[in-house]
Amino acid sequence: MIRYEVYSGKDVIEIATTALQERLYHHPDWSLKQTLKVILKFGNIMRCTIAAAFDGETLIGICYNDKYLEVETYVRPNYRRKGIGSELLKLVYVDGTTFNYGIEGSLEFYLKNQLEASQR
Repeated sequence: MIRYEVYSGKDVIEIATTALQERLYHHPDWSLKQTLKVILKFGNIMRCTIAAAFDGETLIGICYNDKYLEVETYVRPNYRRKGIGSELLKLVYVDGTTFNYGIEGSLEFYLKNQLEASQR
């Protein structure tokens, strides 16, 4: 059974550390990895919230929303298309949230969840 948790304030450092250790990102140059590294270096300066999904004790997905209301989501490939990313998104969504997309399928994922592309 999939378990979801939401982290904010200083607690994001814990989940950012775990996500980096478990390589929960698509590519080493991907912006989510860089964002997690900024959290570890400077603390939660972006005032972000991170929702995490676990299968047992294994971290399988995260969704990040920052003070600019931009989200980034990653779910391990073998857990995709099961509603996990959508559930994570619901946990961090606030009105005005936008997204940037990168990997194949992410544009469709965010549009399905009725988000608008970032204007930045």
